[in-house]
Amino acid sequence: MPLVKRIISGKLAEYLKLFPVVVIVGPRQSGKTTFAKMELSEWRYFDMEKPSDYGRVSADIEFFLREYGEHCIIDEAQTLPELFPALRSYVDRKRSWKGRIVLLGSVNPLLVKKISETLAGRVGFIEIQPFSYSEANALKKMKVEKFWLTGGYPEPLLRNENDRIIWMEQ
Repeated sequence: MPLVKRIISGKLAEYLKLFPVVVIVGPRQSGKTTFAKMELSEWRYFDMEKPSDYGRVSADIEFFLREYGEHCIIDEAQTLPELFPALRSYVDRKRSWKGRIVLLGSVNPLLVKKISETLAGRVGFIEIQPFSYSEANALKKMKVEKFWLTGGYPEPLLRNENDRIIWMEQ
C-alpha cells in the first residue's frame, strides 16, 4: 500500500516535545499503526496482539520499560491495563525527558479515562481518523462519491470495486 503523509504528522512531532507519553487513538483500521511506524521508523515497535510481544512486555513490565522504554511504540496497549501504573512510575523517574513512548489503541472511553487518570500531566492524546478527502486523493485520484462510500478507510480506498464492497460489509 502506498504511504501518504497524514495531516496530523506535525501534531505528533509537537506532542513528542511536550509529553513523555503520547497516545494515538482512533477507530480500527484507520491507519494508527502505519502512521506511527512511518513517522517513527527508527523506534522499536511492540504489538500486544502478537503473543511474543505481549509475553515480553507482560512478564516484567518494569524491566521492559527500563530496557526498551526509550523511543518505543506499544500497539493495542489497552490489552495490558497493568502497563499504565508502571508507565507512571517509569515516567516519574525522569519527568523532564519527553517523547519516550507512543501508545496506540482503539477509541474506547474507558481506556482514555484510565490513561488520563493514571498518567495525568504526563500524556498527550492524538485522535486519528480515517483519511480526509485530500489525504485519500493524494493516494489515488477519485471522485468525492467513491471516497464517501469508503468512509476514508485506507484498505477499501485502494481495492477494486468488488473487493471494496466485500471489505465494507465485514
